[in-house]
Amino acid sequence: MVSQASIAPHSIFRHGASPMGVSRRDIALTRGRVSDALRVFDGPCVILSIHLEITEAVSNTACNMSWVLRSDQGGGDRVIGDVVDIANAAPGDLFYAELDGTNIVKATTGTGLVPGGFNGYQHTLTGAVSVGGYGTIVTEGGIDLVLSATPAAGQGSLYVYYKPLIHNACLAGEDFTYAS
Repeated sequence: MVSQASIAPHSIFRHGASPMGVSRRDIALTRGRVSDALRVFDGPCVILSIHLEITEAVSNTACNMSWVLRSDQGGGDRVIGDVVDIANAAPGDLFYAELDGTNIVKATTGTGLVPGGFNGYQHTLTGAVSVGGYGTIVTEGGIDLVLSATPAAGQGSLYVYYKPLIHNACLAGEDFTYAS
């Protein structure tokens, strides 16, 4: 029989294993590629939801948006969410990744509701590592916000809900606010 003491250091119930939230405000969408929009440190995490809320109107420039992981482990870029045109996006518009390496979707305007996490919305994962049908596992490295063009105007706030897979693993970056 395995004692509780022998498995406690690896238990998912230890500190840091609860889902956590992180946000980054005032991301200029006029920069093209925002390298390290967030970063994964000290081990793998499961991203349960990733959202971009438009806070300043985006100009009328065709501009596809993607989220890409640049793993410190090598292997090249891995698409987390791909592709949505954010041209003419208005303040309050909300975009979320389905976390299967394919779609980023614009939420229905005015509802304030977005499928994701554990609210009963089942993601069908085909191009990413699935954890019980929800989220995608990311290893240490940078997560970039990639834009196919540089709009003349536009800003957004990034919101991420995630769960560390090992003690002390986290998402962080410049000007982040944490909530647990």
